[in-house]
Amino acid sequence: AFQANGAREDTNAYIYDGVYAVDPVLNSFSLTPPVDAVREFRIHTSATEATFGRNSGGQVSVALKRGSNFFHGTVYEFLRNDYLDARNFFDRDPSNPLVRSDPPPFKRNQFGGSVGGPIIKDGTFFFSSYEGLRERLFSSQISNVPNASALQGLLPLGPGNSLVNVGVASQMQPYVDLFPAGNGQDNGDGTQEFIFPANSPINEDYYMGKIDHQFSDADSVFGRYTLNQGDKLVSAAFPQFFRTPEYRNQYFTLEWKRILSPSLINEFRAGYNRTCLLYTSPSPRDRG
Repeated sequence: AFQANGAREDTNAYIYDGVYAVDPVLNSFSLTPPVDAVREFRIHTSATEATFGRNSGGQVSVALKRGSNFFHGTVYEFLRNDYLDARNFFDRDPSNPLVRSDPPPFKRNQFGGSVGGPIIKDGTFFFSSYEGLRERLFSSQISNVPNASALQGLLPLGPGNSLVNVGVASQMQPYVDLFPAGNGQDNGDGTQEFIFPANSPINEDYYMGKIDHQFSDADSVFGRYTLNQGDKLVSAAFPQFFRTPEYRNQYFTLEWKRILSPSLINEFRAGYNRTCLLYTSPSPRDRG
């Protein structure tokens, strides 16, 4: 995301093949076509004409590719992993904070392809594109948990003071047992650092199909269907607590273009967008 005209990133407008693709709830774009599916794009950051105006930030216009009389296609794979990336500053050995550890596991595969060509020469053409994203990213997470003494109800009156047995109520014991054991330095106040690699896997798939038909030198139509869906696990301060946003976005666009004269063109467009975003937060016991 980006900011334009000093406005927030959720004030930008995204237009694909002349139809808005903005989430009506989050007011942000929810369509990210692969680069191989983009024919051209243009970004207006100020003084936009009357064609735009729904949003006050940047106006992003994208034209997606179409087929032609010749078959064209692409296949690609983009790879990143922890063997190629540098270590993060916070990647360290929990038992010895002065020792740098290896980077957390990381694998990212972004792959896909596109193909386009004629269905009927000089008349009907098709173009389709697919992109998949599989990311397995671990990041070093540092949290504070009760230390071994606090889990038994032994708490210090203050830094460096002796421990006082306050006990643990039986009603609270099941919740106290949910805390993981600390593995970092003891803070001296009844808490201890807990360092763990937080996993945030991402799965995403993008599908696009487009058909163009040329009725005559003056009339042409196209229809496009796009499906973008995926999910991501969002880690929290402790590995037992997490949430998983799942989304499924569908877009259908239809356009009829007619050349009325050498200086006058009429375009009719209709678009149907359907977006769905769900958050699931399983119980800590479901995570094991």
